[in-house]
Amino acid sequence: MSNLIDRLRKVFPERYKIKRELGSGGAATVFLAEDTKHNRQVAVKILRPELSASVGVERFKREIEIAAKLQHPNIVPVYDSGDAGGLMGYTMPFIEGESLRKRLEADGALPINEAVEIVKDVASALNYAHKHGVVHRDIKPANILLSDGRAVVADFGIAWVADAAGVERLTGSGRTIGTPSYLSPEQAAGEPDIDQRCDIYSLGCVLYELLAGKPAFSAPSVQAVLAQHITQMPQEITLLRQDVPANVAAALAKAMAKVPDDRFATAADFAAAITATTPSGNLPIVTTTGAQANKQSIAVLPFANMSADPDNEYFSDGMTEEIISTLAQVPSLSVAARTSSFAFKGKELDIRDIGEKLEVSTVLEGSVRKAGSKLRVTVQLIEVATGYHLWSERYDRDMEDIFSVQDEIARAIVDKLKVELLGAESAPIVKPGTDNPEAYVLYLKGRYCWNKRTAKRLKQGIKHFEQAIEVDENYALAYAGLADSYSLLAWYRYLNSAEAYTKVKWAAEKAVEIDASLAEAHTSLAYAKFLYDWDWAGAEAGFKDAIERNPEYATVRHWYAEFLMATGRLDEAFEQMKRGHALDPMSLSIGTGVGWVSYIAGRYDDAIKQYLSVLELDPGFVILPWFLGPAYVENGMYAPAVALYKVWIARSGGHPGFVALLAYAYAAAGHHDDALRSLAELEKRAQTESVPADYMALAHTGLGNVDLAFEWLERAVEERAWSLVLLKVDPAFRSLRSDPRFSSLLEQIGLVPSLV
Repeated sequence: MSNLIDRLRKVFPERYKIKRELGSGGAATVFLAEDTKHNRQVAVKILRPELSASVGVERFKREIEIAAKLQHPNIVPVYDSGDAGGLMGYTMPFIEGESLRKRLEADGALPINEAVEIVKDVASALNYAHKHGVVHRDIKPANILLSDGRAVVADFGIAWVADAAGVERLTGSGRTIGTPSYLSPEQAAGEPDIDQRCDIYSLGCVLYELLAGKPAFSAPSVQAVLAQHITQMPQEITLLRQDVPANVAAALAKAMAKVPDDRFATAADFAAAITATTPSGNLPIVTTTGAQANKQSIAVLPFANMSADPDNEYFSDGMTEEIISTLAQVPSLSVAARTSSFAFKGKELDIRDIGEKLEVSTVLEGSVRKAGSKLRVTVQLIEVATGYHLWSERYDRDMEDIFSVQDEIARAIVDKLKVELLGAESAPIVKPGTDNPEAYVLYLKGRYCWNKRTAKRLKQGIKHFEQAIEVDENYALAYAGLADSYSLLAWYRYLNSAEAYTKVKWAAEKAVEIDASLAEAHTSLAYAKFLYDWDWAGAEAGFKDAIERNPEYATVRHWYAEFLMATGRLDEAFEQMKRGHALDPMSLSIGTGVGWVSYIAGRYDDAIKQYLSVLELDPGFVILPWFLGPAYVENGMYAPAVALYKVWIARSGGHPGFVALLAYAYAAAGHHDDALRSLAELEKRAQTESVPADYMALAHTGLGNVDLAFEWLERAVEERAWSLVLLKVDPAFRSLRSDPRFSSLLEQIGLVPSLV
């Protein structure tokens, strides 16, 4: 660095006397200097020599001229610029104070009022610059200076030029200039058309860090961080800091929306939203319908496991689920679904915030302590509007009394809510599927594993359900749990369809035989008839039967919607999916299903917005990439799709499904050689392991290998690949629809004209 200072001193022997280096970044180095002409201290910012060469003198001068016209109290002005001795740079005032980056390093998260004031100052500067046609493109704490109680923005000229060069390099060497933690998704993806909304996103990233004390996104590599900007939502700020006002949290989420159209149109709008007295931001893509507004409503939060053994969590979770299920049987009571309630597990949130999110008037929370055969359950009922406790109670029982404890709790809640029960008051509300506590505990363990959704946990859950059935061979719920577990193993490709669905049907039919009123069993059986038997009439009858038995069961609405979607009845599908979402608004899978219907209908923008709203609930939701990526591709957004698939190929250890999707995306983008390389990887893997035929068919379809695509689709029919039920409506296979062989495939699947 001393060589550069010596060089600068030779270049600027009269006008500027270089004193020392102030700092260095990815694009330039800043020096403290004395302006001898005006007798003042200035900062001289010099572009890195290699960047200067790529930008060009004339282009640099044009951009600096634009930046020099910006005169605003929150913008560091440009004094002078030029090319001296092959070094390009400009001068600006030397600001007494510190950068926001140094403040964060020293103090961590800032007080909310101070964070809001800083962002307001920066937004004011950006709003002014945007009106003058200037986009900063590199907003970050290091470019925000704190001086005399206000924030000022530096680097308008250098950032404009440097980022333009960076975009050019992004599609070449893969290198971008700037700070990855603050780049907008469109910058990270190398999109050529960037506007002022990228600055709003970056400012949102800054506000997030000011409130959380850490960046919204971080990862071991630059490429991983860029992929996070494209594909993931940051952890909800209120989960990290409970005192963040609702309007600030809503404005932050909107500013950091993945799609530019979903952000604030101007920086001034962003500033107004974070200082408003009421919440701001987009409404959810799908909200509850309010059809049950006349009902009393409650959410049962996951009971805390207070046992000495952390493995007893299955019991506290199971107790919660049973009380949810029990209360859901009361016709005049609206109960938040299990998935929605469990979305708040382990999170310290204000009860009023939970009530607002779930649209309920009361919340039940509690704890379970299990020691041997002894059980202590503590519960409290809270009114959302006031935060006051309506009622609390403690129950000390033996394990044999577990069902009576559940009944007592449910009755007490109903009494406090003044809800009328159907039938005699003395009739028990809880209808246990077994009288055997041992079988019940095994069932709870099975459902606990089922909810984890991994191959290992699903297989553990199957063992627990089987053990429960050994203890009580007439336990219908245990059979239903067994059916659901095998169904998920097939859906996730952990088990081949023939083996899995044979067991699904056996277990579901057994459950129906034992208890024909069980909606869960009818739903599982109908789903197997749909995905495996291709018994379209039987599946629809089963779904309708389950809905009639329990209209409040969200899963049957979800799966019936998928059935309707496959048959091309998209309006009906969307209506059923919306009903399921209204019943269980925090369900990640049903929220994804809402977007899936839009995708099949060709409304790709709507699908992407919905998928991204699901990511706000859980940025790591493992199923979503299977849906978000294809929506990106069909919408012509190839770069984010490719980035998404690469991230999940790495995370999954090279899952062949993601490799096939990547091949299709490359082909759609016109990157034929890259698509061939992905196909070659699939073919190589197929020599040593089982690669599902529908994955191979997808890759060949993307590449236009029509004959091979049909050959693999025929093999997929032999494998009973569940994805084939969507063949008629899936946009990925539209190029094959005019071929006579396509109609033949549909006939084999049972998609006769009357169904499509």
